[in-house]
Amino acid sequence: MKIHFILFLCFLCSLNVFGQISALNGTDGSILITPKGLKGKTNNGVSLGENALFSNTTGFGNTAIGNFTLSSNTTGSYNTANDSSALNSNTIGYANTAYGYDALKSNTTGSTNTANGVEALKANTEGYNNTANGCFVLNTNTTGYNNTATGFLSLQSNTTGSTNAANGVEALKSNTEGSDNTAMGAYALNYNTTANSNTAIGAYSLNNTTTGSQNTAIGHYANVSSGDLSNATAIGASAVANASNKVRIGNSSVTVIEGQVAWSNPSDKRSKENIIYTKGLGLDFINRLQTVSYNYISDATKTRYDGFIAQDIEQAMKDLNISFSGLKKSNDGMYSLAYSDFVMPLVNGMKEQQKQILEQKGLIDELKKQIEEIRGLFLQSQNGK
Repeated sequence: MKIHFILFLCFLCSLNVFGQISALNGTDGSILITPKGLKGKTNNGVSLGENALFSNTTGFGNTAIGNFTLSSNTTGSYNTANDSSALNSNTIGYANTAYGYDALKSNTTGSTNTANGVEALKANTEGYNNTANGCFVLNTNTTGYNNTATGFLSLQSNTTGSTNAANGVEALKSNTEGSDNTAMGAYALNYNTTANSNTAIGAYSLNNTTTGSQNTAIGHYANVSSGDLSNATAIGASAVANASNKVRIGNSSVTVIEGQVAWSNPSDKRSKENIIYTKGLGLDFINRLQTVSYNYISDATKTRYDGFIAQDIEQAMKDLNISFSGLKKSNDGMYSLAYSDFVMPLVNGMKEQQKQILEQKGLIDELKKQIEEIRGLFLQSQNGK
């Protein structure tokens, strides 16, 4: 076989001496072989296959390999199509690269797209700056732009969503119109449809999100509890944020959250309004607090903790008809406590106690004075006898 191939090459080389060789008709878009290589019918591109670059007029720098590749192209330039029907509908789009059956098949005017894989970016018409790597990746995208997807079926349902990045099998698979999403990991954000500005890093991360926006999940199975939550953040393997505008760090197995310095909250007066100095949270509230020791049901180590029960705090609030920012309730009905907020009632309680102490001290001093006066009168009466 090798000997026959070498002889064939030698035969072609020997024919170069006599000039060019034409296969079929040099004016109908079929193959033209010259001593300089393969050329299209207008010498402005390379075509190999039935109807490849068939309609090209002034487009230049194009390469079409495969049946019906770039067959509708007229003035588009610097396009590369490799495999049957790749870039089949392209007319004036430029700088597109399509490798794979039906890759960028419907593209007409979209430019600077790259599609690698069977049916990658198949439905794209006018979208631009898209990159699709993998079979069926971005294959329903029509006008979406600035999308990057790598992995089988990633961003597969996207139509008009733009500026999305998906890396992993079925990452952002269900997204249709959502934009500015980032999914890194297999099945990350794979049920998101129209939501925007979500970030998911880790396999299966944020795979509950459907319409909620501005969520962030970092870690394997890091997630939100409901598809419509927004601005929720979950950090750590299997960490789940169960309310909008909430940050959850770690799953139920985490026993320590550590940092070099203490956590601080913004407290500048210039950033606050409707400031009311209150004394409602004080001794009466503190006296109703019931301290407990407990372990979490989901904790296999049964580690003991000390603290409060949220429902007890709620009952104290009801008894006193007061509000307290330290009690939090999520959309799913679960409670949590902000222990730092208990500083205020403790301060108020200490103030109340100090006031009581001073009042009692004054009363004691008054009683002492009265006793001394009585004692003096008694001594005088004794001396007068």
